[in-house]
Amino acid sequence: MDLAPDEPLRVIFVFAEARGSQPLGMRRERRALQQFFAREVYPGRRVIAHFLSHGVTRERLIAQVRGQGGYHLVHWGGHGNRNLLELARPGGASDPISGQDLLDLFQDAGGLLPRLVVLSACHSGDLLRVQDRDDFLALAQGKEPATKEAPVPADPIRDLDLADQPGYTGTAHALLQGGVPTLVAMRYAVGDDYARELALHFYRALLADPAQAPARFEVCDHATPVLYGEEEPGLTLRPGRGGAPAAQGRRLHQIAELTTAAHPHFVGRTWELAQLGAAFIGSGIGTGPGAQAKPVAVIVGLGGMGKTALAAESLDLWEQGFTWVLTWQAKPSPLVFDAWLRDLHFKLWGELGRYHDQVQAHPAEAVHRNPEPGFTGPERLARLIHNLVRALNDEAILLVLDNFETNLKPRPEPDSAGADPVWGCQDPVWDQSYASSCRTPPTAPSRTITSPTIWTAPAPSPHPPNRPATGSPRSPTASSPGWACTSRPRCTTTPSSSAAPAPPAPSPPSPFSPSNPAVVSRPFRARAKKQRQPRALP
Repeated sequence: MDLAPDEPLRVIFVFAEARGSQPLGMRRERRALQQFFAREVYPGRRVIAHFLSHGVTRERLIAQVRGQGGYHLVHWGGHGNRNLLELARPGGASDPISGQDLLDLFQDAGGLLPRLVVLSACHSGDLLRVQDRDDFLALAQGKEPATKEAPVPADPIRDLDLADQPGYTGTAHALLQGGVPTLVAMRYAVGDDYARELALHFYRALLADPAQAPARFEVCDHATPVLYGEEEPGLTLRPGRGGAPAAQGRRLHQIAELTTAAHPHFVGRTWELAQLGAAFIGSGIGTGPGAQAKPVAVIVGLGGMGKTALAAESLDLWEQGFTWVLTWQAKPSPLVFDAWLRDLHFKLWGELGRYHDQVQAHPAEAVHRNPEPGFTGPERLARLIHNLVRALNDEAILLVLDNFETNLKPRPEPDSAGADPVWGCQDPVWDQSYASSCRTPPTAPSRTITSPTIWTAPAPSPHPPNRPATGSPRSPTASSPGWACTSRPRCTTTPSSSAAPAPPAPSPPSPFSPSNPAVVSRPFRARAKKQRQPRALP
């Protein structure tokens, strides 16, 4: 395989799981591999590795492969069973994909077949039991066996209805028959610790230490990992500096609490992250007509339940897909909308990028302009919000507003539709801004994460939302729910002039409404620690 002089070897790690499956220790494996590549591979090899995890749908995978022009090496970690691997649907449900479909996906989206595929999934390299000579000849010719296997007793790991699955030959066989020259797959069940150590050992011999080249596939001498195809995949390793530009450079303001270093013991939140990945990040950042995602995510929960840690983990997972990342914390004082817009304007302007060029050519499109005669009051705010939405449509910008409860009203208000009480913002212009952000097209490249703390009690309370009705600050009362918020925030609209109010018109879905299709919002539940399970589909 020949690469262009400046072309790096492209590697993708896909860690896929769906709601309802046994959660896997993929965060630990992903971070171990990231640290390994940064320490041992990038300093001396022109290699770039991308990691796709949490809520990996077919659409996200296609967008990632297409955006990079295909990958030379693919590592798949997740649940599997013979001729099936597991992806997620946008709603989080399981979406099994066959080996042939996976092959077609990479070939159609990237325009090239991977030279090496590693399937770290249970039974991904399982063999079909050959019953007679006719079956053997059929398999050797790449055809379906004429006979079927005898019934096999149900097994909690391997029990899967394959009656409607063509090509009952295993994922590894489908990829090999499709043209992938080298493949490593798991014949039996594998656990998290084994899969992580196996990956580190394998890639150290393959990418980091050329002296170990003859021993790069020695891990396949064991019973579980099996080498299929050619022993030499033909990967080109050029000397030089590898890796992608540091994602931290995209953050225009550093907040210690919104980094993973501030949350070293973060664990779990698998399905919250999966929902964010599938519905909030969507099928890719700025991928054009194929991208479908919700532009605003509201992370709601009681104080101390880990909303900031979840936001920090989300940044670590996905900030590399954005041009700019801007973060704020609305504590101890609420964010003033006008001052917030001014701060946003100067941060983007100072980067001398697309926003700078656009505003320099068209000054009226700045997200902040001082009041002046003829440009004041509600009309000015409406224009600034319009300019903000335009800027978010022009570039991939991630906005994070943490601890936003200081901007909410002291108590919830009855909902006009008769639903649960809703939280409005003290300054209604925030409501208008969020509502406008929710109306951005699903193909818009920017996203907004907001994480307010909401306190609930059996009856409406005059206490502010960041304090319980009784007890110490930021700790729930004995009578309030310990894991969920039954009163979720929702924006309210107010008249923008002193004229007599007209009959209320239908308002756009509020970004703080559970029924808003543009929002990902989940309460947190205390969850018992589960024993890690093999990577097999149920």
